[in-house]
Amino acid sequence: MDGIIQILIDSTDTTIVDIMVWVSLSLILFEMINIFTKDKFYSSIEHTRIFQPFLGALMGSIPGCSGPIIVTNLYNKKKVTFGTLCAAFISTFGDAAFVYLANDWLFFMQLLVISFIVGVAIGYLLDFTPWGKRMQIWLRKDEKIPPVYGVDNQKMKEITPQYFLVIDRYIMPLVFFSLILFIFPETIYAVSGHTNEAGEIVPTFWGDGFAKYIEISQYIVFSMVIFFIIYYFGRKYYFRRYSDYRLREDQAKERYCGKGQVCVIAKHRYKSLGNEMYEVYYDSFVDSIFIMVWVFVGVSIFTFIYNPFEEGWNKFFMLGGGSVSVLIGVFVGMIPGCGPQIAFANIFFQSNGSISRSAVVANSINQDGDAEFLLMTTNKKTFFVMGLFNSISALIVGFAFLPWYG
Repeated sequence: MDGIIQILIDSTDTTIVDIMVWVSLSLILFEMINIFTKDKFYSSIEHTRIFQPFLGALMGSIPGCSGPIIVTNLYNKKKVTFGTLCAAFISTFGDAAFVYLANDWLFFMQLLVISFIVGVAIGYLLDFTPWGKRMQIWLRKDEKIPPVYGVDNQKMKEITPQYFLVIDRYIMPLVFFSLILFIFPETIYAVSGHTNEAGEIVPTFWGDGFAKYIEISQYIVFSMVIFFIIYYFGRKYYFRRYSDYRLREDQAKERYCGKGQVCVIAKHRYKSLGNEMYEVYYDSFVDSIFIMVWVFVGVSIFTFIYNPFEEGWNKFFMLGGGSVSVLIGVFVGMIPGCGPQIAFANIFFQSNGSISRSAVVANSINQDGDAEFLLMTTNKKTFFVMGLFNSISALIVGFAFLPWYG
């Protein structure tokens, strides 16, 4: 029982400290850039199709999962192409990027350049070849046209409980982002490399006061994940007929929410800059708790599978060299989430050459971080097709680098 509780604690810590802090703040950052450029930021991406694969790979190259998540939202809103999506996912390392950066920055730069070039190449092949264009038409063929709801402000006020409006629009976003900002110093500390071999933070650099802060934040992180998961499902099912209106009083058109997921990327007309900024803040909160739920599920599943059999998994990761290592690197990259990739990266640096560098190249191309959870839950067809292209690319490039990296 104690082991299960510890796994859940570890999963909540990974979900918030390693992932959601960056995702939540980056969602707001990109949206704020779009606001202050008067929608030119996203419009320029949408209308400069010839540069989209390059921009997608560039966003994917940002350490962490925020870049591919933004590109996934853009793809779901039909702002970018399938080639752009693949370019972003191929070039990303997820949170494993921080492991490579902390241990061997020169090798990290090599991986970054290789993944970027492969991502751009595959993106342009998919966007500008006849078979690639046919594939994109096929991928979009069965997609439903998002319904448009006319919002009746008076009706919305009549059916929506006042307490739900206040809690959902004001209290919960404030609580969520206040806690995110409280945890932000711990995230920076972890990224800066002050961790032990188990990935646990060693709070010696900033003294005893910081050690107490780390202890408090661990309790906050666990409570935060449990509380907002419960709130997410309550919001999705119990208040569904209220939240379908998205509680917008000044919006001309209602957005499509699908099976509960929300995409921040949208074009709205607001009465004031302050109101527009608040809507971004609110939308980022809604998107963040949706992503958090699926990231927590994925991280927990991996932790339950990996932790009890850690020694066996580590032996599997180091099974043989050369071609076998490449196949293992591609296989590990197929597993959704950052957890398997972080474990693979850590074991690579501890293996003393048992895992070849060409296997790491293949893994870096095939792994997609936690952005996979968002795409998996919003567009399964695209998720599987993209995974196929990523795996094929990883195999080809991994074997191509065997003569150089071994």
